[in-house]
Amino acid sequence: DWATFTSKRLYSTEPTYPIGAVKQHIRSAWSDAVLDRRSVFLAPTRADITAVFPDAESIFRAGCGSIMALPIVDGSDVLGTVNLWHRDGYYDRHKAETAGPFAVAIAPVCR
Repeated sequence: DWATFTSKRLYSTEPTYPIGAVKQHIRSAWSDAVLDRRSVFLAPTRADITAVFPDAESIFRAGCGSIMALPIVDGSDVLGTVNLWHRDGYYDRHKAETAGPFAVAIAPVCR
């Protein structure tokens, strides 16, 4: 929701981030990449996560140390994101480039 800068979680495998929850976003490197540039956001380390996400400690408690967020874009609309979490250092530029087309491919299904 662009007016309130919020989104609703439609799927999650992490119980502390439940389906249906509404997330209040803030302007950050994440929003710059995913929402403004419509490109993959990469936070490969815990330090990168801390620099961007106010809920970093909750993310770490869930076992995450590396995040990749893929925008789901249809035309000029960002329909959502695919947020992938893994251990510290797991995601890198190569994985981001490899995964990016997946989000493009699922956009028509998400519409």
